[in-house]
Amino acid sequence: AGILYQKLGIFDDLPDLVGYRFYRKMCLGDILPLRYAKWAKLKKLFKAMDFVFNFFWLPFITKTQVDFTIEKAIPSEINFNDCNTFNVPTGFKRAKQEFEWIENYPWIKQVSEKSPESMKYHFSSEELQFESEFIKLTQHIDNVGFLKYNLRNGHLKIPYVLFSTLNAPLVSKSISTLITQKDASYITLFLPSEIIKNLRFRYLYKKPIKRYFKITKELAQKLQDTHQLAIFDGDGDAVFT
Repeated sequence: AGILYQKLGIFDDLPDLVGYRFYRKMCLGDILPLRYAKWAKLKKLFKAMDFVFNFFWLPFITKTQVDFTIEKAIPSEINFNDCNTFNVPTGFKRAKQEFEWIENYPWIKQVSEKSPESMKYHFSSEELQFESEFIKLTQHIDNVGFLKYNLRNGHLKIPYVLFSTLNAPLVSKSISTLITQKDASYITLFLPSEIIKNLRFRYLYKKPIKRYFKITKELAQKLQDTHQLAIFDGDGDAVFT
């Protein structure tokens, strides 16, 4: 797709979004068959290996204790334009209407058993596990941040996070708590460095990852300095998945 966009000549590159993927548990049975078709027949073997390893590893995964609460947020409480997230323009106007739409019309639904049709396609709209919620982070009576998380078959992502720089350590602790509460197997985070460096949860391995974004030349001219845009993991068509 990247080569096609380049040949069209109507797109400019935006700065790469840099993040990390953390592997909290052994999950070869979930990852390898999806990435490499030749390993699909060995999925049960990989699952068995994961189970044995995690049986001995999980007791060492401790929960993070924090002195604030994590509760479901109401979209009307969230407005990226009213809060100091990155001290730079986001380029996206999100308020009550946008967040309510994101919450009320998810692309994916959780089912007890996947339909035969969904089993045929990699980009399925049905999953055995799928949670997607906005949550509010509160310490005493003060809100220290908002975020949205997606948990899909053990894979946790945070498409949007809203906080002030002063509360970065508290937000890091809350994300660490969320990860352990949801018992995520692996986690993908595209978050500011002040959040990443204060995360406190055990993991087996982490690796840096990048996400690439493009913008039409016409829109780039209207926005002027596109290098100052703060891009979130949930921006673009990723909001649906």
